[in-house]
Amino acid sequence: MNYSEKANIRPLLTIGIATFNRGQPLKVSLNNLAIQLKKIDTSQIELLVSDNSSTDSTNHVLRDFAKKQKTINFKYVCSNKNLGFDKNCNKVIDHASGQFVWLLSDDDKININAVEKVLQTLKTYQDVSFVFVNYQISIEGHKSPSRCEVRKIKKISGDEFMVQSRLAFSLVSSCIVNKDFWCEKAFEKYYGSNWINLFLCRDIIAGREVVIIGTPL
Repeated sequence: MNYSEKANIRPLLTIGIATFNRGQPLKVSLNNLAIQLKKIDTSQIELLVSDNSSTDSTNHVLRDFAKKQKTINFKYVCSNKNLGFDKNCNKVIDHASGQFVWLLSDDDKININAVEKVLQTLKTYQDVSFVFVNYQISIEGHKSPSRCEVRKIKKISGDEFMVQSRLAFSLVSSCIVNKDFWCEKAFEKYYGSNWINLFLCRDIIAGREVVIIGTPL
């Protein structure tokens, strides 16, 4: 189903969430994103959810959100069967209208200014193939930094990024991909790996430039 998509205007960023049977965490994440989106120019942002044939409250959550958030460029798609994680991630990319797609998990907790920070960065670096968003991992209330030690915005080659990131982009929510570059690659060969973001982003950045947002968002 499709809601509030603005015709003939390609957003700069799609925030894409692949979900399955996580209705309540998804509801919290969507409401938190809505708070951020209401504070910035949303004409350049699309919010997209791909539901992997959930059997819980997910469909109700999506319908209710779409009904209440009329000012947000929001759409969702629902599969008629469980496609698996990799295919669902690719479905997010396939249905995204944005030049870039930020792949978020349905239970991510992002900083209050995270979307604005990402949007500002993309406006400056629209020519890159990939943007890495640094993060912290919370385990039992204790926050640990990612393996990437860069703590500033930095534009580097893909080869340098592979070394400096120390494969921290294995976390799907750290990945902002240029849709056009993603669609050029043979993504089908990674179906069933549960690591499509790691393998395909590795392929995308080879020989191209990457931006690191080093401040954890």
